[in-house]
Amino acid sequence: MSEESCFRGSWKDIPDTLFEKTSIAIGNFDGVHLGHQRLIKDALNAAEEKGLTPVALTFEPHPLKVLKPEAAPLLLSPLSEKVRIIRFLGMKHVVVLNFSEELFSLSPEEFAEEVLLRKLKAKFVVVGENFRFGKNREGDRERLVALGKRLGFEVFIQPPVISDGLPVSSTRIRRILKHGKVEEAWKLLGRPFKITGKVVKGEGRGRGLGFPTANVDAENELIPKTGVYAVFVEAEGRLLKGVANIGYNPTFGGEKLSIEAHIFDFSEDLYGKKIGIYLIKRLRSESRFANVSELIKAIERDVKCAKRILEWEVLSFFYSYFYA
Repeated sequence: MSEESCFRGSWKDIPDTLFEKTSIAIGNFDGVHLGHQRLIKDALNAAEEKGLTPVALTFEPHPLKVLKPEAAPLLLSPLSEKVRIIRFLGMKHVVVLNFSEELFSLSPEEFAEEVLLRKLKAKFVVVGENFRFGKNREGDRERLVALGKRLGFEVFIQPPVISDGLPVSSTRIRRILKHGKVEEAWKLLGRPFKITGKVVKGEGRGRGLGFPTANVDAENELIPKTGVYAVFVEAEGRLLKGVANIGYNPTFGGEKLSIEAHIFDFSEDLYGKKIGIYLIKRLRSESRFANVSELIKAIERDVKCAKRILEWEVLSFFYSYFYA
């Protein structure tokens, strides 16, 4: 395998010789929040102590999209971003299994024997307390521990990470973001929430107002509450300050949700390029203004407020966190 690799496909297509002995963190890892990060850290620590290859095992699509589509959650991050964060945290090998009826039809014993042992060569496995596996989700943590003892791999059950008296979870973060509380989400994610997508052609109104914007076709399924946000924009290998509007442009009678970012002191063409928008603080709700002049005044206030928030201390944190 290459030093950094990502396998994506059916469990049957994993070459039997791809791994030797592994330490595996298993999860959906939606958002890769603090709880997921603890799982990954435990697997990495075990790999270092026991001389194993560290592997993150996840699934695509989310199991509920196959098993119960009407109950499937809106995902916090697209697969590419999830894999990027997992690698950033130090996990060099990521296995993304196609979650299909074929995989789900495996009994807990078959999943442990065929996938974990034969394909992935598991010697150490880390899962959360609520981990379920196998046909009809019959396997639980106790069964995995028992199977590990029989098959020769150690199992560690990671207790929930608690923040403000409650477990950190993807569900909790989704609820927080739907209320626009991006600072609370930052605390649970360990980093600001990021919207990723390509810059597409917009209506061109921003330039006419004196505040050109990059209009983003978001890859994220979950979009936070509408409003104006102070943001950092990751573009062309740089981290830039700006403001972003998530909403419907009510002053112009808009009906389609749009995500637009105005980058301070920036005039380069980003059309067709992929960027990331980190939401730092929600400044205000989206409003319908009586005329364009009132809208321009509001944007000027937004820019001034955002510049005050996005001081060098926060920028320094970003560079140390993402580019160290």
